Amino acid sequence: MKKIREYLVDVAEEQLRDEVNTTSFTKSELELLPIILEDGETVHRVMSGRADQKLGKLMATNKRVIYLRTYSAGSSDMETFYFGEIQSITQNKTKGLSGQNVDLTFTDITGYAYTVYSILNFSVPSFLEYVHAMNDQ
Repeated sequence: MKKIREYLVDVAEEQLRDEVNTTSFTKSELELLPIILEDGETVHRVMSGRADQKLGKLMATNKRVIYLRTYSAGSSDMETFYFGEIQSITQNKTKGLSGQNVDLTFTDITGYAYTVYSILNFSVPSFLEYVHAMNDQ
């Protein structure tokens, strides 16, 4: 089992672009990347945020935006918004313990909306710039 987990982490590291550091992820999150990412999909941006009182990772890949939450070993869930299907992204600035935070609400073409809360403000501009560019292609 340990060799499988090490292999998953090695594969995950290959799926991260230079802008993304492995220290942005927990070991459990890294182990899940090869399972949840599609063929040829790579992570270009990542930041932490909360949804339903649980911390997770908001990632922008070359194909979609993914919000991944891990619970106990082997338990996780995710929300996905494919580029070209994101109708809007709404920002709401809030005050948090670590200063200015941003809440992001993603709405798809069906009207489904999902909000990720308490994202550190400094990481948002680069993330949104990348997501808007990819969604507009």
